[in-house]
Amino acid sequence: MTTISRLGRSTIYTSVLEKSTKGILKKLPFSCTNFVEQCKIDLNRIRLFHSEAQYHAVADETLESIQDSLDDLFELKGHDEEVEVSLSSGVLTIAMPPHGTWVLNKQTPNRQLWWSSPLSGPRRYEYDEDQGLWYFTRSDNVESLGEALKEEIHHIYQVDLQLDDVQ
Repeated sequence: MTTISRLGRSTIYTSVLEKSTKGILKKLPFSCTNFVEQCKIDLNRIRLFHSEAQYHAVADETLESIQDSLDDLFELKGHDEEVEVSLSSGVLTIAMPPHGTWVLNKQTPNRQLWWSSPLSGPRRYEYDEDQGLWYFTRSDNVESLGEALKEEIHHIYQVDLQLDDVQ
């Protein structure tokens, strides 16, 4: 367990070094956001994929699962005319006029999924293999990608999105 402390109003970004399975050092940036806080980071939660191919397999499966779930939801609820969901080259685009466009894309160099939302803004999600979820690492409380998407869909349409494969 590594502890990062911060006092004052400016955010301090700290890099934590961890050895991957091949002994290569990997920098993992984290930020502390409260005025006075202790951030505890469990380094074992961070998933360092063994290969780029493994990252792509997990990320592609996640994006495809989200696309399928959204397609099913909007077809059943009758919103399919106004909502457009497309997945191409590792970029999932969810256009929900007049609410805006959400984008989820693979960020291969960082082995993350990046999220852009007109409601919550940009986020970076990292994979937790033990829990099988992508989680937002720059927040006081850990929120999974599935939780964030469900919350925003519910906020707009007052319907519950079923994401069995994405937490």
